[in-house]
Amino acid sequence: MHISRLRIENYRCFDDAVIEFRRGVNVIIGENNSGKSSLMSAIQLIFEGGGAQSLRRYDFYQGIEPSTDPPQISITATLSSGEGEDEPAELGTVATWLSGIEDGDWEAKLTYHFYLPDDQTDEFTKLIDEDPPTRASFWRAVEQVLPRYISRIDAGSPGEKEPGYQRVEPRDLNGFGVDFLDPIRDVEREMFSGRKPKLRTMLETVLDDDPGAKKALEEDAEALVDQLKDRIDLAKLFELAESTGAEDGGTPSIGSRMREADIIKALRLVIEAETGGTLPVTYNGLGYNNLLYISLILASLESQTVENVGPKKAVVFPLLLIEEPEAHLHPALQFKLLDFIQNQITREKGSKQVFATTHSTHITAATGLDAVVSLSEDKEGHITPSYPGRVYSAMTGGDGEESKAYVERFLDATKSTMLFAKGVILVEGISEQILLPTFADTLLDTSLADEHVAVVAVGGRTFKHFLPLFGALLDDKEFGLPRRVACVLDADPKKKSGENSYKKCYPYQVKSDEDRQQSRVVETLNAYASGSPNIKIFPGEMTLEYDLAKANSGSDLLVTPFCTHANQLEALASDGSLGEKLQSKIAGMEEDLSEITDEDERRAARFATAYLECIDGKGGHAQKLNLKMEGDETEFTVPDYIEDAINWVCSPIT
Repeated sequence: MHISRLRIENYRCFDDAVIEFRRGVNVIIGENNSGKSSLMSAIQLIFEGGGAQSLRRYDFYQGIEPSTDPPQISITATLSSGEGEDEPAELGTVATWLSGIEDGDWEAKLTYHFYLPDDQTDEFTKLIDEDPPTRASFWRAVEQVLPRYISRIDAGSPGEKEPGYQRVEPRDLNGFGVDFLDPIRDVEREMFSGRKPKLRTMLETVLDDDPGAKKALEEDAEALVDQLKDRIDLAKLFELAESTGAEDGGTPSIGSRMREADIIKALRLVIEAETGGTLPVTYNGLGYNNLLYISLILASLESQTVENVGPKKAVVFPLLLIEEPEAHLHPALQFKLLDFIQNQITREKGSKQVFATTHSTHITAATGLDAVVSLSEDKEGHITPSYPGRVYSAMTGGDGEESKAYVERFLDATKSTMLFAKGVILVEGISEQILLPTFADTLLDTSLADEHVAVVAVGGRTFKHFLPLFGALLDDKEFGLPRRVACVLDADPKKKSGENSYKKCYPYQVKSDEDRQQSRVVETLNAYASGSPNIKIFPGEMTLEYDLAKANSGSDLLVTPFCTHANQLEALASDGSLGEKLQSKIAGMEEDLSEITDEDERRAARFATAYLECIDGKGGHAQKLNLKMEGDETEFTVPDYIEDAINWVCSPIT
């Protein structure tokens, strides 16, 4: 059994959204205010019985159109059968809630309603004193009648408007166990304090049930208490009571009975220090205590089964909701935490489901694409879900399995930024990744950081594997992430050199129809992007370095220690003089260069050719060039295709 679908209507930032989930672990990502926390609250409203939370005006979707009808909140959870056989206890829990059965698979539905009863709606209408109702009068009326709103949970297929099918009482939901870890959590208090702290509960769970040992322990404890009593002079404490006659009601003493449960209450968690001795666990760092607490929670999921606590107290479907599991954790521990949770949920018997909201790329790297649900605001302002793990099976072309396998291997914590960003620029290598943010910030007065645009290096021939994530080759665009994606890549022209062979060349060496102005990669990406308005391809003329030099042929700013013959390059930039060593570098291209009729074009192409031939180590060169540009106010021209890509990806989807 698992929650396969959640429909949320008129709740917080959701007007009417349907979000689908898979068995096991689900990781919810999205920008701030994209509905992640509201989704978690919606799950709690249903499975914690609904009545525990009193909703307020601002829990209603604020975009509701004003009318004389009072607004309602509705949240429907669809429970679906698991793979293989469901446990009898699971089937027993949902047997009367079924909304459909087909080929042995079943669905059950629970719906939380928050509404104004029918006999109160006339009062709401009277309170709206404007015709037609304005937003101000509508919400003023809502606030006035809000104390009369009621909540209930029903089972089965929802009715058209009003609730009224099978009522579910809070006790009917006892089979669902909800553990919720909010983002600002005091794990020390949760572990050790309160009426039923988690540590004591779990110690009782893992304690061996041995009546003989229990009896012996309590007898030993009673003997210890008797020894302590012998050392206590109670008469000194109760002199006043004796002198005033208060002892007529009985002589005060100290009870000597100590049960096993009392001893467990006295136990404290300590840390054995590597240097020797022990420390209270409260001296631990927040991150490690966070892990200790989550470990207790995970253990409790397994401990509440029928085998452990019996059918009356058993939790047949444990739910773990974690907001920002990365809180206080080192990045490596973030990865290990979610990797452990995913493996444990998969390995253990019985139905369990975990929902985690996160802003951590380390978390998504640990769980993989299939677990990710991305919440985004569309161009109409509605919150919509996307499912990056599903795109590859929905592709209409290409090899979906190959592409998915490649992306899963690729999406480490650094590359996973593309799942979280508002816009993405995919580039070929480290040079573009280093330089494009500086071009945007220093030269184009646009901050990619402020625009939440990620620049991700994916390699020249692998762009195609990533584009389906954003809707390429998909008939159903719902699965793809609604982000603007710009692919900035080299044109890599080639000149025909034989019957079926080509070799790399400079743009000015492309002269016949059989030569290629752009590589086949550009053609492939254009085919992928066709029909996907949020994906656009921006090829250069040759390579980034050549294109930079051609656009700035008179600038010695481009010359770095990673350029051989640096002095001659600077001279070529300043006065056009071609030194002997540079002449030898470009000797094979001079004949083609001389055929360029425009003098300025020829000079720019010659400098760009010499410049590209002299670069020794593109990554180091880009880093040095980036530092020079950040501290230099000399006029510099960004190649048109890069400027166009940056401006386009930073504009909203229309």
